[in-house]
Amino acid sequence: MSLTDRQKAILLVALVATLGIVLAINWAGRRVTDLYGPSVLAQASDGHVWLLLNHELHVLDRHGTSLRRIPVRTLGISPPIAALAPAPNGAMIVGSRETGLLHFVDASGTLRATVDPAAAGRGRLFGAFHLLPLPDTQDLLISDTSNHRLLRLSREGRFLQSYGSTDSQPGALHFPNGLALDRQGRVLLVDTNHHSVRAFTPDLQVVAAGGFTAQADRGYVWPALIGVAADDARFVSIMANGMERGRVFKLSPEGARLAELALPASADPSGLLVRADDVLVSDQFGLAIQRFDLDGKSLGTFGDASLEGAYGEIERLRGLYRRTIAGGQFFLIAMLVVLMLLLRKERRSQERVGASLAVQAVEHAKPGVLGRFSFSFWATLRMCFVILALNVVANLVLWNVARPFNSLLLAAAALNFLLVVVLPCAIGVWHFDRMLRAGKYSGILNFSAQTLLRRLGESLKTLMQPNEPIEQLAVAGNVLERVQLLVLTPKRFLVLTLRANLRSLSRAQEILRVTVSKASSSARSVPFLRRLVGELNTTPVKVEIGRTTHAFPVVDPVAAGELSRALALTAKGAGAGVAHLRDLPVDGASAERGGRAGLVMPLLLSVIFPGLGQLRQQRLGIAMITFVCVASWVLQMMGPLIAIVRRTSEVHPALPVVAVAGYAFIWSVSLLDTYLAARADSA
Repeated sequence: MSLTDRQKAILLVALVATLGIVLAINWAGRRVTDLYGPSVLAQASDGHVWLLLNHELHVLDRHGTSLRRIPVRTLGISPPIAALAPAPNGAMIVGSRETGLLHFVDASGTLRATVDPAAAGRGRLFGAFHLLPLPDTQDLLISDTSNHRLLRLSREGRFLQSYGSTDSQPGALHFPNGLALDRQGRVLLVDTNHHSVRAFTPDLQVVAAGGFTAQADRGYVWPALIGVAADDARFVSIMANGMERGRVFKLSPEGARLAELALPASADPSGLLVRADDVLVSDQFGLAIQRFDLDGKSLGTFGDASLEGAYGEIERLRGLYRRTIAGGQFFLIAMLVVLMLLLRKERRSQERVGASLAVQAVEHAKPGVLGRFSFSFWATLRMCFVILALNVVANLVLWNVARPFNSLLLAAAALNFLLVVVLPCAIGVWHFDRMLRAGKYSGILNFSAQTLLRRLGESLKTLMQPNEPIEQLAVAGNVLERVQLLVLTPKRFLVLTLRANLRSLSRAQEILRVTVSKASSSARSVPFLRRLVGELNTTPVKVEIGRTTHAFPVVDPVAAGELSRALALTAKGAGAGVAHLRDLPVDGASAERGGRAGLVMPLLLSVIFPGLGQLRQQRLGIAMITFVCVASWVLQMMGPLIAIVRRTSEVHPALPVVAVAGYAFIWSVSLLDTYLAARADSA
């Protein structure tokens, strides 16, 4: 029984609702990313503490009492904020990570001036950066994190000096971050990806004796922020792999560990302020500012009820967005279940007809689970090998972009790729071919051929004749391309070309058996490398009709031999000069996909999203591979792109370009494949 008009209307409404839920999930996901807990901290010259919290500047007195709350957008500053640094008379320098501009906000919260460091002719500040005013000259030091350099500018923004990269490539510095002055007036700079703290004079001359290695244990190796206490001890935050959790240590001037501040295990210390008698650490994830004495002992939290109210507002919004995401996902799962049930109902109504026709064939027993699992596993392995290889190569490229080139590590990665990916896949392909040639999968392939007959449903009505039993079946082709079902009856030889969803016909041809002149089969040997990337060692069945030879690459060598022998027994050569495979009219066959409409719609869908065009063409195999490629690429890029949004502490400026270029490559290949398939169908 087919779907009624009412069910189709319900299905359409459900699809529209699903689109709305997907948009809501995406909106909530972006909002969660855009919610900032307490992060950047700085102390103004009048003793007030400035805090960045959810794109707002909170000004507190030295005891934590809230004085004012200033949304940065009302000041004309583009969020998110990268850095805060004190200026004279209680003012604050606010650096925008979005624009790379420096804004001077006075003690009353009024924007007084804006400076563009790029106007100095040394390029725009990219992503994260940190600021340190020099007390004697009021010159400004900037650690330009993702440009791998340290700049010195005058207060007016005039370029004075630089150290590090001149071409945005890692070198002397590799993702520099936090800045501080020690008691001797030396500049301390955290060199994150070199896992060290560097020392400089105010005119950016290296002080080798002032530096030290700064890394902890259990994967905490990425130093990020630094502050200096009155006794010249260094407080350094060290992040875990992924840059999402951190610990704060008190270190000696030589880098020896003196104490560790007792932060929660899930803490994300994104702000560090060392004052005369205490240390403040902002925990962005935990929504708190932890306060410690100079020996590392906890003194509780810093802030008042007003700040707690702001935390509560963020927590409520986080809960709302998380509920939206979770509820939307449950709704999508429910919709998927409903769609699957409706499609199953429609498919079964089609398969009832196919089953009544398929019983004319010799019924093969359903193969055992282990046999079918073995066959499916190795067939899937063939399709996945190229995806695995491309992902490993992409990871090697990204790894080389994010870290300095090292030939030994690259050789080790290549060896690991050969052992972990190539060797298992090669063994699997060898085993698959050996089992296939030995006829171990014949039962599975015969059962699969009969299953295809059932799936074809009503389209077989016009092709099959009553009381015409099926003698032989064979599957030819590849699920990633066109699959053919060869059907032999006592009178006819049918060639059914299936779409890649294996549930409908794109073409049907037939020839009377008495017009076959000759039939034979011969094994074909495909080079191993081509078999590794998915090509099968098929057995071509060659059928001569009307002085024209047709070759059908049959997957099962046993079925190929039986088919060729059955055809050869009735090969009379009668009418050989004029006989040919002729097309049979089939409802819903390739005509519906031809013409301009059959070309434009798949291309339009492929432009919208890679793989949708192939899905429209009912080429399920290549569509699924395209979706897997997109999902795999997005998952690889997710971490670096989130790091760019949050801090860019570990991310090279080339990575966004790599992310876009990789997606563009998948998109263009999908578009080209859709176009070629549509042209082939039209032809």
